[in-house]
Amino acid sequence: MIGREAELCQIRDMLGGVRTSGSALLVHGDAGIGKSTLLNAAAEAAATRDLRILRCTGTRTESQLAFAGLHEFLHPVRDRIDGLPPLQASALRAALGLDDHFSHDPFLVGLGALGLLEEVAHERPLLLVVEDLQWLDHSSVEVLRFVARRLALSPIVLLAACRSGGAEPIPELAVPRLHLSGLATDDAGRLLDRLGLPPTGPLRGHILAEAQGNPLALVELPKALHDQGLLDMSSLRPRLPLTERLQEVFATRVSATPPRTRQMLLLAAANDGSSLTELLLAAAIRGLGVEDLAPAEQEGLVLCADDTIAFRHPLVQSAVYTTATLAERMAAHRTLADVLSDDLTRSVWHRAAATAGRDEQVAAALQAVAESASARGGTRTAVHAFERAARLSPSSERRARRLTLAVEAAQQAGLTSAMHGFIDEARSLTDDPVLTARLLFAEAIEAMTRGTSTVDLSELVTVARRVASSDPTLAAYLVGCAVAECYQSASPPAVRREVAAAIDALGHPPDHPVRVVNLSMLQPREHLAMAPAIAALVEQAPPDVLLLMGLANAAEALQMLPTAEAAWHEVVAVSRRAGAAGQLTIALNRVARGHVIAGRLRAAKVVLEEASRLALESDVTFQGGISAVLHAEVWAIRGDVERAAASLDRAKQLLGITVPAFIRAEIRRAEGLAALAGGRHREAFDAFAELATPGSPSADGITEMWAVADLAEAAVRANMAGAARELIAAVSPDPGVYDSSYLRIRFHRADALLAVDGDAATASFERALAEPGLAEWPLEEARTRLVYGEWLRRHRRVSAGRAELQRALELFESQCAATWAQHARAELRGAGVGARRRADEGLVRLTPQEYQIAQLAAAGLSNRDIADQMFLSHRTVASHLYKVFPKLGVTTRGQLRDALDKAITD
Repeated sequence: MIGREAELCQIRDMLGGVRTSGSALLVHGDAGIGKSTLLNAAAEAAATRDLRILRCTGTRTESQLAFAGLHEFLHPVRDRIDGLPPLQASALRAALGLDDHFSHDPFLVGLGALGLLEEVAHERPLLLVVEDLQWLDHSSVEVLRFVARRLALSPIVLLAACRSGGAEPIPELAVPRLHLSGLATDDAGRLLDRLGLPPTGPLRGHILAEAQGNPLALVELPKALHDQGLLDMSSLRPRLPLTERLQEVFATRVSATPPRTRQMLLLAAANDGSSLTELLLAAAIRGLGVEDLAPAEQEGLVLCADDTIAFRHPLVQSAVYTTATLAERMAAHRTLADVLSDDLTRSVWHRAAATAGRDEQVAAALQAVAESASARGGTRTAVHAFERAARLSPSSERRARRLTLAVEAAQQAGLTSAMHGFIDEARSLTDDPVLTARLLFAEAIEAMTRGTSTVDLSELVTVARRVASSDPTLAAYLVGCAVAECYQSASPPAVRREVAAAIDALGHPPDHPVRVVNLSMLQPREHLAMAPAIAALVEQAPPDVLLLMGLANAAEALQMLPTAEAAWHEVVAVSRRAGAAGQLTIALNRVARGHVIAGRLRAAKVVLEEASRLALESDVTFQGGISAVLHAEVWAIRGDVERAAASLDRAKQLLGITVPAFIRAEIRRAEGLAALAGGRHREAFDAFAELATPGSPSADGITEMWAVADLAEAAVRANMAGAARELIAAVSPDPGVYDSSYLRIRFHRADALLAVDGDAATASFERALAEPGLAEWPLEEARTRLVYGEWLRRHRRVSAGRAELQRALELFESQCAATWAQHARAELRGAGVGARRRADEGLVRLTPQEYQIAQLAAAGLSNRDIADQMFLSHRTVASHLYKVFPKLGVTTRGQLRDALDKAITD
């Protein structure tokens, strides 16, 4: 290679280190700059190192076919799919069209592809080569993006090449980039000298200036001038961009071939495959034969080998296609559609390309292709197919219906901008109430997913009433959106009454689960009598995830926190079985929140690590922000104020400026706990006062009662007990209103802290510690015993205080709540007890992910089962266990259960 020695050296270094770590690189630059040449040189270098090479190439004509690139990529190793974990294998087979099963989640397709590549690379390191990434189908790009971020621990190198500077943006792979610029003047001259008839004199200078160091231009411009008998550049159109200049050069060479050859070239350019057999079948319909390809081969425009035909460069293909007339292109696509009639997807896309104006038959067929792509996990490809079907639809109503399908596919694919564009266009085409309701529902779900409120609650209610008779299920979904918006945004009573009326208008019987859930979430104090029904429904564990989520939220609204936690655990289980990464992330965050509330900080840490990872890998930014807030609460309770602040900063970056009330409440709670742990008592008081004030920006209508104990403690330490009494008097219900041991413990502790009478304080502390459900809330018990022990010591009941402080210390240490434990030790020293820090000898430290994998292995799950449960490749699971066994000092899975008793996850 000329002038690319440094770039090739960089790639060779990547290949040389592949056996110890994987890596990825995106090579980009203008057309003809030498990307393919560099990748081919890399492939040659990989072959000398005994790496296996898998390749795929994006083409304009295949860009609409779901997983076309992935199919090409994995075709040589598809026989290894059955060795993957079952869910991942099923999703990958569905994506590749190897069976009729539907994909569970696009995330699983990427995970299955990664697992397959890791399995192959385990036997022999891999080089993955992707050319013309800018034209690869969207579904395959998403899989590559997933894989590229996870190569560090695998013997795999990914090299992708992408054209830059054109209309297509560079696909985001989140990997290092290498930009190829033009060759230096000396290198460009060396390349010219390699030509059979190198130009000389002024013509050489013209070519060097025109080519701008582009290798393809340096080779093709002299040849074009020579073929046309030109002595200089003056006869060529001036001031063309280089890519257009090269395309013009190739177009000239194409136009010099015989007419029958140009017809063959156009069929090849229009095809979405490289099969020579397909081309010859299409050619036969036109009365053409293989001999008509000979002039193009002799001219070096195409290369034919075995059963494949390839253009020498994508610009040749582009020149062939764009220089043909519209009628010629449409005729070529019609011919290809006839030849590919057994392949519905490819045939339909050719029919669409051959159609001018509207055609319902083609639109309907394209809709079927979109539905198939969506079912296989190719949601981004489905968006484009639904949109094209809409454009081909003869009636405005059918256009609106197909645009609505495009909206729903775009929502699944996370294409927010495109989704809103489709919504606006569809609304302008129809006033059909059901379509209008579907568009509004998609808009509402998207807004809640991002944590923003952009949908008018009154509109939700009005539209729901309009479709209640024709589509009661859709009406219930709309009302459910209104309820969820009220639940997470602390809507005023008048709005809640309007939504309650809409619930009644649905006509569900009094004990209907949807009605019970909605009313409990919307107006919990008015519907406390529904608590037994909620508990019974959760115990039945319905398989409907949306209903389970609703039951969990309803239980929390009624302050039935253990019931809510049980429901979220069931959502986690169902989501794992279904392979639904997105809803699993939501459920994990809510399970972690339950652990934080209860004070099970170790368990919260393990769950939050998984939720954070899935949020990142699934690009669910909002849920990643929630994980970061909950992480901040864990660090704050443990007393690590710096980590808590860092987690809050990350959360605010991920969540953005506009967040619903329930998230603002979590943020303020984390800030208050961090301030309390850091001794900034007035700052803590301000945070908890905001949480406990109905109508404040951070009061969500559900959790404001939880703040009373924290508020009381911060107030006492900041000498603001009087202000706290006034605030708590305004928010506190009768603790007996809700059947909640958590609330009762917190209210009793607040009463004790703020009591002006010693007997009253003692009675309140004793009531808190006598609560039957105390053991469910280890942190509440620890904090209550700590402040009670302080109170007893200061009231000269030192012996009784010691017992409370000792038990508090044990509980704090069990959850690594260092600051609280330090506080308890200081109080014990003041009571005459020399409490030392608990010794950690014999404890084994595992990462949260190692700990979780070890737990599942101890429960008897195989590596593949664990991989499906945790959305990991089974090689990753094996790698973690390989590290865990020696850490725990075990040699068999049967020994894990006992060994885990000595493991911690900090």
